[in-house]
Amino acid sequence: MALKCLTILCKNFKTYTRIDIIIYLLLPMLMLHLVWMRCRQNGENPSHCFIRSDGMLGNNVKLNSLYNTMESVAEMSPEKVLLLYSNEDSITASLASALKNALKLRNVLEVESESDLEEKLFNGNYLGGIGWKSNKDYRNVTIRFPSTLRSAPIEVWETDKIKSETIETTSYYKNEGFVQIIYAITAFLNNKDISKVAQVYKDSKVRILSRPFIFDKANKKDFYEKLQDPIKELGENVLPFYLGILYIYPFVRLVMYMQTEKTKQLNDLMNIAGANRFFHYLCWFVSSLIVLSVINVLTVFVLKAPICNNGNILNCSSFTALLLFFSIWSVSGICFCFLLNSLLQKVILSAFVVAFFCILGYLLYIFLKPTVLILRYVLYILFQYAFLVGLGEIIHSEAESDGLRMNSITHTGNLFKASNEGNLPHNFVDIPIIMLIVAAASLILCLFIELCFPGRYGVSKLRTSHSKKGYDHPAVVQAHMINKWQKNKMPLKNFTMNMYDDQITTILGLSDSGKSAAANSISGSSPGNSGWVKVDDYDIIKRHSAARSSLGLSPQHRPLFGSLTVKEHLDFFSSLRGGPKRGVSKKRSTQKYLKALDLDNVASVKARNLSDSDRKRLSVACAFCGDPRIIILDEPTEGLEPSERRLMWDFLQSEKRCRTIIVTTYHIEEADFLADRVAILCDGQIIFNGTSVFLRNSYGSGYQLVCSQGQISVEPIITNMVLKHIPDTSSSGDRPCEVSYNIPQTSCRSIVPLLRELEGSEHSYNMEAIQIGTTPIIEKFVNATTPACNGFSKCNLMSNTSAPDECLLRGCRLCCNQWKAMCLKKVYHTKHNCLFFFPLLLTLLMAAAGLLTRFKSLPVPLKYRDENSRNFVSQEPFLLDLKSYGSNCSYAFVTKKSEKERHSLVSALQQKSSCHLDYIREEDLNKNRESYNEKYILALQINKCEILTYYSTKWLHSEAVCAAIMGKFANADVLNRACTDEKIEIPKKSIDFYNHPYRSIQYNVNSTVLQVECFESGAFYLLFLVLSIFSGFFAASIIRERVIGFKLLQQVEGLNMATFWLSHLLWDWMWLSILSILLLIIMYLIMDKEFNDETVGYAYALILFNLAQLPFLYLLMQLFKRKIFGWIIPILLLFLMAIPFVLAAPDVPFGVFYLVPIYTAIALVHSICIHKSSYEVCKGRNDKRYGGCETHPHTTCIWAGLPYIVILIVLAMLYFLLLLLYEKGLGKNKRLSKQRI
Repeated sequence: MALKCLTILCKNFKTYTRIDIIIYLLLPMLMLHLVWMRCRQNGENPSHCFIRSDGMLGNNVKLNSLYNTMESVAEMSPEKVLLLYSNEDSITASLASALKNALKLRNVLEVESESDLEEKLFNGNYLGGIGWKSNKDYRNVTIRFPSTLRSAPIEVWETDKIKSETIETTSYYKNEGFVQIIYAITAFLNNKDISKVAQVYKDSKVRILSRPFIFDKANKKDFYEKLQDPIKELGENVLPFYLGILYIYPFVRLVMYMQTEKTKQLNDLMNIAGANRFFHYLCWFVSSLIVLSVINVLTVFVLKAPICNNGNILNCSSFTALLLFFSIWSVSGICFCFLLNSLLQKVILSAFVVAFFCILGYLLYIFLKPTVLILRYVLYILFQYAFLVGLGEIIHSEAESDGLRMNSITHTGNLFKASNEGNLPHNFVDIPIIMLIVAAASLILCLFIELCFPGRYGVSKLRTSHSKKGYDHPAVVQAHMINKWQKNKMPLKNFTMNMYDDQITTILGLSDSGKSAAANSISGSSPGNSGWVKVDDYDIIKRHSAARSSLGLSPQHRPLFGSLTVKEHLDFFSSLRGGPKRGVSKKRSTQKYLKALDLDNVASVKARNLSDSDRKRLSVACAFCGDPRIIILDEPTEGLEPSERRLMWDFLQSEKRCRTIIVTTYHIEEADFLADRVAILCDGQIIFNGTSVFLRNSYGSGYQLVCSQGQISVEPIITNMVLKHIPDTSSSGDRPCEVSYNIPQTSCRSIVPLLRELEGSEHSYNMEAIQIGTTPIIEKFVNATTPACNGFSKCNLMSNTSAPDECLLRGCRLCCNQWKAMCLKKVYHTKHNCLFFFPLLLTLLMAAAGLLTRFKSLPVPLKYRDENSRNFVSQEPFLLDLKSYGSNCSYAFVTKKSEKERHSLVSALQQKSSCHLDYIREEDLNKNRESYNEKYILALQINKCEILTYYSTKWLHSEAVCAAIMGKFANADVLNRACTDEKIEIPKKSIDFYNHPYRSIQYNVNSTVLQVECFESGAFYLLFLVLSIFSGFFAASIIRERVIGFKLLQQVEGLNMATFWLSHLLWDWMWLSILSILLLIIMYLIMDKEFNDETVGYAYALILFNLAQLPFLYLLMQLFKRKIFGWIIPILLLFLMAIPFVLAAPDVPFGVFYLVPIYTAIALVHSICIHKSSYEVCKGRNDKRYGGCETHPHTTCIWAGLPYIVILIVLAMLYFLLLLLYEKGLGKNKRLSKQRI
């Protein structure tokens, strides 16, 4: 059993082609796109997760609010480098390390003086600077940022004001990254251990949270959007797309491989050889799980590995938990493929159904957000939908908590409350549990269907045999009254026959007479509808395994594993059947059949590379592997040359000893040479069963007289002469001007007188030759299978046949007929592939619509160049403390108890503050937020170890003051004692924080440069991807026509190659243009854009791209012989050409890329988009506020990319001309050289 499993596993792994392996390895590399986005962005992901979720500061040290805004509006974001000047040498190194660790900076540079700090800040593009001065009594920390805000370039810090006229909805201090630096310093002052890199930080129980007084839905959304992971939106869109759409390839290939083995009868052959369906599914499950596990390990590794300082995509989640979840998804997908394999019977249909359900799951994940728990559980039946929902939960939990961990999978609580819309009482563990339950149900249902409804080949467990308890019979194989109905073929009727040992039994018949049906019924591959078959007295239905244990089968269609060599085939079937296992015996058994069938020269050649004759002989050799006693060969010499047929006959004669060999054929001479017994099938019925001698005596025994006539026919006179001597003869004429007479054995004495008379009258009757001999065996076969001829003369037939028409079409009429024929061919091709063509079109439209909804939700900030003010902006330092607001300021303490109770931290704060302190209740805070926002600068709420600070959006700098107060507490080492109620006093040595902006101008390298940009570039990349996938359909059809020789056949028939390629180009261009227009309409409808001249420009761009892309693909496809490349190459070109364009590759060395249509099309669409965005910004403006508006050409978008339009048109003509030149020159020369070789 173990040997069989190992043998089938080796076969399964060899089934994977090199292209499959490359694609499997490239799939995890898709995640590098997200990793590149992570490392490219300055915003970070919580790569260590200890100071973000479990730590004391939470989100207060995330710089995402700054860099998210900068990536949206700025041409250049500041480097994640902080400058540090400190005169307290004892803590400088540890402070720098702590800042780098807490803020996830690339580096913290130490400078020598304050002047050096300001000079570097002004001339460099740094995040900011810190001036740390210390003496015996105090520490002075000054934070230096540019005076002009980078997140809002038209604003400044306003350090000369303390109150705003309006309520600000956002905090500049958090958006700029200012308070994050104060909180990082606070964390360092509270616990010096955060300076230790790569150490899991175990902090105190104190937790600091910060939020504004007014924190309604709008503020909350703005707050979290600015703090969120900078590529969180990209991850939520792209990661499910990659895993939900592109990762379906392994499942599609799995069901295609299994369905190929099923339709080619390879499963049945393995079953005959001793490997039942359980082995088959078990080995495919193990091999597929191993392959998917490798893909999953690489994928999770790429998603989690800290490749850069910014962290990665899924850093907080456990590697083991992620891998377990991915493995459950793989198991569920494999079982789903098994179920489809048992239900369906066609390879392409099975692959399409798998792809359809996976894409359906992705679309449901995008569009459908069920609020009813039972509906969500029902949808989890789709394994892809359940996986994507779980993946979305994990991505969301990365930002909200610790991600996915092993204890989370077994936890019974509501793990991801924030992600469960509608407050569903739903646990994450429900997703993998339901996936496993559905997988188990699919597997059980699959095995049930395979056993009860096996399809074309196999015996159902529901079948019952009508055989009676047999009697002793010397026949090895007995078939009794078999009836089998076949679709579009003649049914097998009352087939009854016995086969014996040491004999070759031949079933002879014309095409579609029922020979293959009889062979499959005897072997049990496709049992008859009624009747019974016994093999060694075992019923083929009741005792299926026992009856087939001694069988060897070679079907008509030559089922072979394309990835195995000739020798590996023999070893494989020999191992399954329990033949010689090792050593000399196994080698002799293999070499015997290789030499006997002349296969030793191709022993190391894979089956897919063999000729048809070699494949046929290999199929016969596989039937003899393992030394079975009963061999069934369905047309074993079909397609063989005469010498190879003779070799096969000799081999079968030499192997028939102690064997029962059953051969089907339509060659009468083969049956005459091989058969010990012959059965003739005609219209599904046996009309003869016996030896060849008995056949001769039964049908036309005697002699045959043949008279060849001259040009003048005198057949009636010759016939009369023959009838005079032999009255019971019959005449026939199979050749022109030739007549033959069948003479029975009883009239042999009259032959001599007849011949004398014919020879004497030879010249008189114009006869050229007279021949006589015994009746050929083929005549017996014809007489047995053909009804009596009505009697007519072939000479008369030939004389009445009209001469062929020599007036062939020429010129325009010929060209019109050829165009008509090509159009009909394309219509028929689309018609016969409509079940794939139109669903593919619809699926691509639905997938594009689903993804475009994601682009609609992305924020689109206004981008422009602000040159209004270029003067230096200077502001004075501002002390971040309550006393900066004067004596009339107020702050509050939020309590749940009586107002008289005072917390020790509040008491310590009141010692250093002159502001008025009020006590407010928590329920009052929720009711009077607006009034408190107007009255109080800040408020503190202390719940045991959790400190929650509320800051005002009316009082300026209040948020930074809250952070500075927490820094004062940390400096006094009282935060860790905040959980107790003991009295706390702030020591004399305190710390002060200052905001001292350095002089800056709005338009320098360290300030924000706002710019015009194309916001729809992501949507257009999606449109190009859809068009590339759809163009693969046409590219694959071109490869198929060339490989199967259909293109050559059309060329031989006189088709002009210019007509051939031009008709293909126009038809394919029409469909791609229709798809382009539909995609463009869907994009505008979903993104709520108006149809205008920009739309027309995009339509022209996509249509011209299709016109240039198609001849380019036609020319490129001449290099490939497999259809899969027709699908891969367009997608690969898009990815390869998008990378240099996104990276802004210069035109001087990379201008050659414009020869690739997709690169030029991307540039054309981008230029139209930029033109339109610039036009929207500059429309109606003459104040020169926006740079470039004074020179902006207000032309229509259609002509914005005129150079690229010209390039696409030239490329279309160039590649079409090269295609014709290839057909007339290079292609012809290659074919001639191959013929000479």
